[in-house]
Amino acid sequence: MASMLLSLTLLVLAPGSGLADEAGRPEDLVVFGELDDQEYMGSMDELGMNGIIEARLRVTRVVKGRPPSRMLKIRYIAHTFRSGDRAFRFRLRRDEDGTYLACSDGGRGYICQ
Repeated sequence: MASMLLSLTLLVLAPGSGLADEAGRPEDLVVFGELDDQEYMGSMDELGMNGIIEARLRVTRVVKGRPPSRMLKIRYIAHTFRSGDRAFRFRLRRDEDGTYLACSDGGRGYICQ
């Protein structure tokens, strides 16, 4: 029984399971929100496949943490802009300049260890 519970716990906390993504640091925010004023800041590679985009995130639901306001300045990595008419889930970590970085546990995004 104990080994079955341990296996289930490891499966639930495995990367990509959804719950592992929220485990980050205690100060990380996990929120849903809609993006406004997206601005392409530049490419991270010579082919332009991974661009840095800054945007204003209007928080619509808080899953974890306490955002300082309902409007946050964020930076994320993507091929192109995200749709502004639907909510996305973000795990955010505050950068030194006050901007929040959209973290990723694999795939495209800032690696927030």
